[in-house]
Amino acid sequence: MLTNDLLRIHSEKHERERKQWMETCQMHVLILTNSQRVSEDLDAEVTKLRRILEGKHAELAEAVKRSENQPGNFRNELRGSQAEVMEPKLKDNITDLQNYDRKKVATALVKMFSDQAKQAKTQGALSLLSGQTTNTIGLSLGLRVEYALYDNSRGQSEEPSERYIDMFRAIQHNVKANPELRDRLLDGSLSPNSLSKMSRASMESKAAVIKEVEKQHVHTQEFHRAKDLIAGHAKLVQVSRSLKDTLLAYDAIQAELARYKSHAEYQLAHYSNVSKRHQAKLREQKEETYR
Repeated sequence: MLTNDLLRIHSEKHERERKQWMETCQMHVLILTNSQRVSEDLDAEVTKLRRILEGKHAELAEAVKRSENQPGNFRNELRGSQAEVMEPKLKDNITDLQNYDRKKVATALVKMFSDQAKQAKTQGALSLLSGQTTNTIGLSLGLRVEYALYDNSRGQSEEPSERYIDMFRAIQHNVKANPELRDRLLDGSLSPNSLSKMSRASMESKAAVIKEVEKQHVHTQEFHRAKDLIAGHAKLVQVSRSLKDTLLAYDAIQAELARYKSHAEYQLAHYSNVSKRHQAKLREQKEETYR
């Protein structure tokens, strides 16, 4: 009887597991079927979109081709006329410059080179040729330097660029500060075109470079000194905190000792009183015994 019941229970369990497995398989088949349908729908949509894009691309290519063949088209005008950016030309006078910024820079350069030519002549570094004056040298050199600056720093726009202004300031500073650079420009060993392409470091005199290096060295020393001071201060703060913690611990120990001392004094007084009472009681008992 027990064996039959066990067989029946085992058979029912096996049947339930079989049904669950069949339901799971049917669910997987249904999911797979739906996935295939979704994939087919997506493929169809992608094909449709690809055809639309190919059609749009063909229309766009045809439109571009038609626009290139139209008269008056901008690209055809550029090709036909072979347009190019107009090259700047060297001017003979400051008044020939049309741009306000260029005229202002040229005026400053002409004045500076005229003054530098006078100074070089006084120092014996410049000898004037027949018909030359310091003003004519300043005018010629100033206009040529301005032209080289503009020609080597301009972009597609005709307006002076930021590099044009930066290089003008660098030249103005270094020509005044570096007599060697000034003399090379005045005697023609350094052309305005080469000057306009030099870096700031190349324009500086050796003395200025040495001075700058010394300045940087001083700054480096000051930086390391400040760094050492900061490290020393940090160490001092750390020692101060450690000392503070030690003092706090000492105060805590002193407070604990005072507490123990107070407790000991209390216990001593208590035992002293108990001892006195005990002695008095013994004396009373002794007296009663003698009576």
